[in-house]
Amino acid sequence: MKHLLFTLLILTIHLIPNKAIANTDSLNAVWSDPSLPDSVRIAAGAKLAWDGYLFSQPDTAFVIANDLYEMAKRIDHLKWQSSALNIQGISCHIRGMDDKALIYFNRCLEINKELGGKKGIANMQNNIGLIYLDQEKLEKAKETFLAVLKIREELNQTKAMSKTLNNLGLVYIELTEYDKALKVFEQSLEIKKEFNDPKEIAAAYNNIGLVYHRQDSFDLALKFYELTLKIRLEVNDLRDLSTSYYNLGEVYFQKGYLDKAQPLLDKSLAIAEEIGWPDRISTCTGTLYKIQEEKGNDKEALKLYKVHVTMRDSVKSAEVTEQLAQAESRIQFEKELLIREQDKKEAERQAAVAKERRNTLQYSGIGAGVFLLFGLLFLLVRIPLPAWAVELATFLPFLILFEFLLVITDPWVESLTGGEPLYKLLVNALLAGFIFPLHSFFERLLKKRLFNLE
Repeated sequence: MKHLLFTLLILTIHLIPNKAIANTDSLNAVWSDPSLPDSVRIAAGAKLAWDGYLFSQPDTAFVIANDLYEMAKRIDHLKWQSSALNIQGISCHIRGMDDKALIYFNRCLEINKELGGKKGIANMQNNIGLIYLDQEKLEKAKETFLAVLKIREELNQTKAMSKTLNNLGLVYIELTEYDKALKVFEQSLEIKKEFNDPKEIAAAYNNIGLVYHRQDSFDLALKFYELTLKIRLEVNDLRDLSTSYYNLGEVYFQKGYLDKAQPLLDKSLAIAEEIGWPDRISTCTGTLYKIQEEKGNDKEALKLYKVHVTMRDSVKSAEVTEQLAQAESRIQFEKELLIREQDKKEAERQAAVAKERRNTLQYSGIGAGVFLLFGLLFLLVRIPLPAWAVELATFLPFLILFEFLLVITDPWVESLTGGEPLYKLLVNALLAGFIFPLHSFFERLLKKRLFNLE
């Protein structure tokens, strides 16, 4: 299921095209250059993470995508935030952390809902459904794929619909709802025929054959497995060919036609050995030794059985090694993430302290400036001034005082009013009402002294 999910995930990613391996040095240079516009850096970082590292060094891709997300968040660019979260989700899946992958895919889904693009919503739901399928949470997977199918039907995304129908069929097979599986696989086949893609058509025939095989409808299974093999011989994909020979051989073996089963399984085994596929070598020799045993060829049966056990144990050992590597990667990832979070919090704390220190100095400077202005205002009584100059001299200090009070009280007003514009206006009006009488008093006092009024 892991290999299936991984392949399907690649097919569903939509934000960044999967092209040839990028020039990581040049992309790194752009991504790391703070003098370049954010949009240019983000585009380079996304391509670097996807093309350069995601499928070879997924942990490195995750770190780049994390920085990409923070930058996109800083400039409030939702599409690039979605792209970064998507990369992080795939990185987690590749490293066997499906629970974390779900977290990132769901965050990405919420952003796509905010953006309002149904295509993005469907693509991300599809990734989530594939994780559920991989985790064998079949009801959740079914519900998710049905939602994806509905959107893709609305958008008339015919080719994407065929993939969703295929995914849904795999869920129905695991739920043993074979009639439903057969129905959606047949729908998927009809769509694939429209696009005339031999590899996809062969896969659809194979899936239909698989349904009949699971139902022990061997003759019908043979019919579709043979159609699959015919196309795959033309396409000449060795891994798919090995699978087709194996499927046909298994059906004939289960029907009791040992002489028909053996050459097909031999062909599957030969290809599997050629391409180095331990799992298929194990399954082929597992059936072949039973055939030889039934034929009474004990020596050949024992030889095949030894190969079967060796390959089976090799696969299990590889799985254990992979699980251990994934566990180690997960622990290292969590440690690095914790360190990054701590560094981020410390940087934020230092930035807050620096901001508070800066504000305190500026507030002190502004306060001193206002005090100085009022001091100068009293000195004006010794200088003969026209009436307009007196009004201006009294108006400016109080205007600056009012603006200063607005600045220093703004956090308190924001908290008190909850940011409601009407309430903020009322509070500021009260503050102005407090300042106005003072302004009028000082204006009268200054005019009285300047013009010797009683």
